[in-house]
Amino acid sequence: MKRLGLTLLWVFAASVICSAQTLYYPQIANGQNGGVIVVTWLFVTNPNGSETATGSIQFTQDNGTPFNITFIDVDTGQLATTLNILTFQNLSPGQTRIYLSTGTGPLQQGFGTLNSGVRVTSTALFSTYGSGG
Repeated sequence: MKRLGLTLLWVFAASVICSAQTLYYPQIANGQNGGVIVVTWLFVTNPNGSETATGSIQFTQDNGTPFNITFIDVDTGQLATTLNILTFQNLSPGQTRIYLSTGTGPLQQGFGTLNSGVRVTSTALFSTYGSGG
């Protein structure tokens, strides 16, 4: 009986630990340089069948300092970041949120770290625009 209790405790602890997730975006870019505008699109999807996802993405410049970048929630048009943190809440099972950086200011780059209490999938996509669009 003692073994059963310890086994159940271990399984429960492992499932709690394994449910949290960290993902890395190796490069995030935003801004203007030489007439070219660079923006980053972020796609965050909750593939779970029943769990709602909540989490955040922290942006850091290549030199290790906070990367204060502005992202907009494409669906709502609302600001999604506060300084260098993007927070997503109540991401329903099967739902995808799309975020777009503004492309304003000088070109800057860094990386992102996504933390979520449940498993999510995510990717970053760059778009560049010239003076003609």
